Amino acid sequence: MSETKKDTDRVSINFSNKQMFNRREITKDGEKIGLVSVSLPSTAQFSGYYIDVTEKFVHKSSFNDKMSFTSYKKGSTVPIYKYDKETGEKERVEISVEALKDEFNSWKNRENRDKNNKENETDYEASNDENDNMDDIDVG
Repeated sequence: MSETKKDTDRVSINFSNKQMFNRREITKDGEKIGLVSVSLPSTAQFSGYYIDVTEKFVHKSSFNDKMSFTSYKKGSTVPIYKYDKETGEKERVEISVEALKDEFNSWKNRENRDKNNKENETDYEASNDENDNMDDIDVG
């Protein structure tokens, strides 16, 4: 019974291995700790933000070798960060673990996915419009 209770007290956050970046080692209280940053998906409300996770708590998915996961205690809050390259400052926001899970799962929401695809199509169409003058060139 304690095993089931233990599983329900945690919230699992799933993400693609491509979302992981900036692996590094820090020293805390004389002990070396491996950290990795994980970016939130582009469909998330907090797109451009990331979380820092202790590397030993990032586990490979047993279902898909391109996915990983970590877990947090249910009801806790997690800091998310956004680095501003121009000012060199890091913005920090605290959100609940449940909200963080929703952010990481935002790509599953059809509206967010469609919105993101429309933005990409618009960018592609705009870049094609710039190249429309290629028809005026006489290659003959």
